[in-house]
Amino acid sequence: MHGVILINKPEALRSTTCLNMLKRKFHKTKIGHSGTLDSTASGLLVVLLGNATRLSDYVMSLEKIYRVEIQFGAETDTCDYSGNITRTCDCKFLNQAKIHDAIYKFLGHRLQRPPEISAVKINGKSAHLLARSGQEIMLSKRPVFFKNIRLISELDENKIAKFEITCSKGTYIRSFARDFARSMNCAGFVKSLSRIAIGNLTLEQAQAPDSDLRVMSLESLLENFQRVKINRESERKFFNGLAIPLENSAIINSHVTSSLANLVCVDNENFAGFGEIILHENILKPVTIIPLT
Repeated sequence: MHGVILINKPEALRSTTCLNMLKRKFHKTKIGHSGTLDSTASGLLVVLLGNATRLSDYVMSLEKIYRVEIQFGAETDTCDYSGNITRTCDCKFLNQAKIHDAIYKFLGHRLQRPPEISAVKINGKSAHLLARSGQEIMLSKRPVFFKNIRLISELDENKIAKFEITCSKGTYIRSFARDFARSMNCAGFVKSLSRIAIGNLTLEQAQAPDSDLRVMSLESLLENFQRVKINRESERKFFNGLAIPLENSAIINSHVTSSLANLVCVDNENFAGFGEIILHENILKPVTIIPLT
């Protein structure tokens, strides 16, 4: 069996627990994921079955959309509600205008430091294990991209505001809450967080992990990437690992903006593959080939 299952992970349930539930249901099928969620978060998990597991890195490269409530006025050691408060501040000065000004400053490319309580590895060990053992750690900043940040509920009397954020792979929304509040000389942490989309896959399509699960075809994934059409002879060569001339291919969904630089998808009824466009050689070179049957 090859395909995709979209899971609506409840808050407080670990992503690995969801995967283990599916492994028991599909015990004869290889299962993998394309990015986990914190146990304190809810929302969309993309689970891959069979040969689809080989698409994991490609799916993880897709942009994500989150909805997050930020509590202003305090900061925690986990950057969300589960942690211990480490700093408080008086946010009486905070208002809608200041939030909108800060949003514009955050759009685009940024360097972001992950939370210390995270799965980031330091010399092979998870940062959260080192931090919780009392060790002082300083994680390196990483490049992230904020495509859109939208305030979807006004700042209330408890200094809570809700945002919808479209961002790149590797973005920590907990870090966003911390850094966004600090940019306004305030403090803040995640009060609630839900992932509502990965590429064109949405939370509305997702199912409870303990339900009678529906398996989607790989087509739903491939629609997220620029796809090219090639003739039968070129298909035979490409799916046998041979590069083909670029003039033998044509992009058939130019409206899709892929996050994969120079990579395009080629597929037919039997195979799906990703190829690298090498302009100086004028070729399309196979990178990943996946049997669909």
